Amino acid sequence: MFTDSSFILGDFNAKHTLWGSSVANDRGNELSNLLDDHAFCILNDGTPTYCSHSYDSRDALDVAFASPDIFLSCSWTVLDSVGSDHSPVLIEFSQTHKTPNSKNALFWNFKKANWGGGLYKSALHNSLSGAVSFCDLDSKWRFFKDSVLRAACVAIPRGNRKKYKPNFIHNSEALLPLLHQRNALQRDFMSSPSPDAKSALNLINANIKQLYSVIRRDRWNSLCEKDLTHVLLTQNSGTW
Repeated sequence: MFTDSSFILGDFNAKHTLWGSSVANDRGNELSNLLDDHAFCILNDGTPTYCSHSYDSRDALDVAFASPDIFLSCSWTVLDSVGSDHSPVLIEFSQTHKTPNSKNALFWNFKKANWGGGLYKSALHNSLSGAVSFCDLDSKWRFFKDSVLRAACVAIPRGNRKKYKPNFIHNSEALLPLLHQRNALQRDFMSSPSPDAKSALNLINANIKQLYSVIRRDRWNSLCEKDLTHVLLTQNSGTW
């Protein structure tokens, strides 16, 4: 784990003044000693990464460390929250390095899938027909899953998507205003805590969580309606 050119990061529930906590607990002391033993460097700048609205407290629970050979090329920034009591953390690495070309990523084109022509059903039937006797449920499940994937590769074309932009829920038009409002309320609450500010913050957090659930459910329903309904309703399609 403690090797050259490596990061270690996560929520360790370890508190220590070295990374911004007001106190140190046993786990924090153990982690601090472990870092000293391996000469790893702390990326945290002391900014709190966790906010408890129930107890009106902040702490640095999300911690990141880097090996000494890359430490000076790293920076640490705590971003505005996107709905969790843990704020997102941005770690930037300034050294040049080769990255995979995103244009090589292939996407499933469900709109051009061969459902009605029977290609998917035929490919899956042929794969499942070659099943052997398995001794355990895990092996059966892996075989079934691989069979479905192989049939999908045969019947569903894949290709590159032009101007592809990842769809992050927190960038939705319905959610962004609430997130901006919540960030403003959170800053006000941190500067001057009060019962009214706490109530307003709890209310908008509840609204954000509810809207997250609605957006995720609507996206799933849309996927099922567009890509799977035809399979289930096609005559003589059977289960698969």
